[in-house]
Amino acid sequence: MAKAKAAKKVRCASKTKEGKKCKNMASGKSKNCAAHKK
Repeated sequence: MAKAKAAKKVRCASKTKEGKKCKNMASGKSKNCAAHKK
């Protein structure tokens, strides 16, 4: 079993203007990084 970490590092779920996956890490409980928050 994998160990559960307190703060899970999650990649941003948004895509860039080019259609590629965003490489930033999501902040807090959000699925998006600070640049993609609306």
